[in-house]
Amino acid sequence: MLFTIIFIIASVFQVYEFWLLYRCFFQESQWGRGAELAAFFLFFCITTSLYLFINIPLLTALGTYGTLLAIALIVYRSGWKRGLLLSVFAFISMTLAECIVALASGYIELNAFQSKEYYSIWGIVCLPIVQYMVVLLIRNFRNLRQGKDIPVLYWAITVMLPLFSWYLSLMLYRQDMYWLNMIGCTLVLFMMNILVFYLYDSQIENLRIRYEKENLEQLNMYQTEQLRLMNEMDEELREQRHDFQKHISMLSYMNNQGERDRMSEYLDEIRESDLYQKKYDKTGNFVIDSILGYKLQEAARYAIEVNTEVQVPKELELSVYDMTTLLTNLFDNAIEACRNVDDRRIKIRIKYAKRGLLIKISNTFDQKIIRDEKGEIVTRKADREQHGYGLKSIKRIVQKYQGDFEVYEKDAMFVADATLYLG
Repeated sequence: MLFTIIFIIASVFQVYEFWLLYRCFFQESQWGRGAELAAFFLFFCITTSLYLFINIPLLTALGTYGTLLAIALIVYRSGWKRGLLLSVFAFISMTLAECIVALASGYIELNAFQSKEYYSIWGIVCLPIVQYMVVLLIRNFRNLRQGKDIPVLYWAITVMLPLFSWYLSLMLYRQDMYWLNMIGCTLVLFMMNILVFYLYDSQIENLRIRYEKENLEQLNMYQTEQLRLMNEMDEELREQRHDFQKHISMLSYMNNQGERDRMSEYLDEIRESDLYQKKYDKTGNFVIDSILGYKLQEAARYAIEVNTEVQVPKELELSVYDMTTLLTNLFDNAIEACRNVDDRRIKIRIKYAKRGLLIKISNTFDQKIIRDEKGEIVTRKADREQHGYGLKSIKRIVQKYQGDFEVYEKDAMFVADATLYLG
């Protein structure tokens, strides 16, 4: 009876692990949270019943994989190819962990077609702990591929907490404990693992939300500044329209008087006036227009000559948050570098082609670059713990879109070159 109760508790924890793994692959169910929970409850009932009442490894494995495949195809609507691949990956990952635990607990003999009496309480408790570590590692690597920054502490907890739990379970089940105490310790052990990672995930999510909020506030500031620039330009056009008739009259008078030289000088003066000065580049993409408008004005305050070449569609498959973070960090770095030199020039090239977004920003600088032992460029500010996050954010976003990013020196210009694939 004790073995059966602990096995059921461990099975609940294993189902939670499969749910974590599938959420890593498929994000959310197409049918809603209720259908998702019902599907995994059915998975628990099927796999637990197969083990407790039949206990033939081949039938248990087929039932487990078949249910996982059905959840992928029906609940998450993954499609046959994706569903087959990911359900096989989930099943094999868990099975390998089970083989490790079976070897460690002394269950080496295996007959896939016959029922085998095998009762190891420590093995039953140890198995979901090892599988939990496997799931967490898979999720961490998945997050890395999506461009999410995984703190070193999180990696350490991912490995160390399951290992500590494994060791603790070994010590507990070597003691001659009352069966109720053993069940209680098992529940505490599993809940401790779940709560630690839940709380840590919540903390990381709160930090991410706060960071996104700050970036959205920055974007709102850019958009507000763009609106102000547009209002100023509209006011200037009204004034220029008011004076336009006077300029026409004067040119007509000069032409009638035959004063060609004076008329040419007057035309040159008009050409150099604010009427022909470009306030910002209008690309049609609202986010890029907002950032360009604000940053070009900032560059003008520091007497920086900016040359732009922007060819992008009105809509891009790139989140506002990522676009803002990427472009503002690139522009801020270029403007800051130009402020340290007399020759202040920035070249901006943004182009969309074949589902790839190419961003290349070149700027003059003082020819001083600091690199770390790995050859990576680091901030020149004294407090490096509080600075240098701009390049990290750029690299994270580029990695999220499976792109490339490099910085180098060319023709006395510092170049930041980023490519993102929006497919």
